[in-house]
Amino acid sequence: MSEETSGGYPLVLHTEADPSRLGGTAVCGFSTVGSVGVIATSHLIKSLELEPMGTVLHPKFPAVALIHDSVPKHPVRVYQGEGMGVFTSEIQFPSEHDV
Repeated sequence: MSEETSGGYPLVLHTEADPSRLGGTAVCGFSTVGSVGVIATSHLIKSLELEPMGTVLHPKFPAVALIHDSVPKHPVRVYQGEGMGVFTSEIQFPSEHDV
C-alpha cells in the first residue's frame, strides 16, 4: 500500500462542531452507480436534524462543490447528532477502497 493510501483522511472541523459529542453510531453513505447511499444519508441528515461537523480532505478528491439551497458544500461532509455521525459524499471512490 502506498504512503498516500495507508493513512487516514484529514477531517477539518467546522467552528461550531462539538468534538466532545464524538462516538456512537457512524453511518457512511457514499456515491455509487445509483447514488442510493447519498440519498439515504440525505434523508437521515434532514429527518434527524443533524448538524454539519466538518469536511474530509484529500489531494486526490476532485475540485468540485455541491450547491444545495444556494450554498456551496464540500463533496465529502460529516454531520453529527446525539450519538450519531453521518459521512456523505457525492464523489465516487475507487473500488479498491471498498470493504
